[in-house]
Amino acid sequence: MKILAILFLSILVLGFLFVQWANKPENVEALQKKRAMEAAQKIKDEKKQVAIQKEQVVVQKEIETKKASMKLAIDENFANSRFEQLDFRYSNISYFDVKKNELNFSGMVYKGQNPQAYFMISNDDFGDFTAEMQTGIWGGDSYAGIFWGAQPNGDKNPNQYQAAYASPNTLYVEAGDDEHFGLGGLISSENNQLLRVERFGKHVQISVNGRVLFNENVASAERGKVGIIIGHRGGIRPNIESISIGIKQFKVWQ
Repeated sequence: MKILAILFLSILVLGFLFVQWANKPENVEALQKKRAMEAAQKIKDEKKQVAIQKEQVVVQKEIETKKASMKLAIDENFANSRFEQLDFRYSNISYFDVKKNELNFSGMVYKGQNPQAYFMISNDDFGDFTAEMQTGIWGGDSYAGIFWGAQPNGDKNPNQYQAAYASPNTLYVEAGDDEHFGLGGLISSENNQLLRVERFGKHVQISVNGRVLFNENVASAERGKVGIIIGHRGGIRPNIESISIGIKQFKVWQ
């Protein structure tokens, strides 16, 4: 009881001393200034947020206007069992086969095998564009997707580009900061995918099967080549892995 009484008295004393300190003219003035600054900052932040929202509305309207006037620039559907509008340089790679109106990428990946990415590149450069790719994909360490803003690098793969590509379980976005988004769980997956990329200036929106997963401004808005990126992550498993990708269609509007 004595201890409780001492604690109670201590709290009373401390409270009295705090009130005395807080009521000093200089402390009252400092508190008033602090509150005034906080109120002004709150108003400033609210105005900034309103301005950002208005700008987003304007940008979205501009994007919708541009989209409405876009025309189909690339329609790669492998109708003649070959590439018609993209540069394909891998006819000697056994993974690839173009037949029955579909690009196939299939085979085995062995333990210790190096990862490999393949690029099918447009002839023209693109600024603002919308692109879609219809894909069927099996094998967790294989992937397929769309790249853009690529700069020529001779006969080698471009070393400067942005991309959105997916495995059956994950969407990967390389557009400054690398990000990834789950498509399925340990058991579930999205083997059949419609990947869509919309790029207007620095704004990029990416969806898989109609679900928007990435909707941000990115670091670069450079013009460059667009196309299909496809590959595997190498032999990172202890056993042989079977991979299979079928691309039925690739379209680009600008």
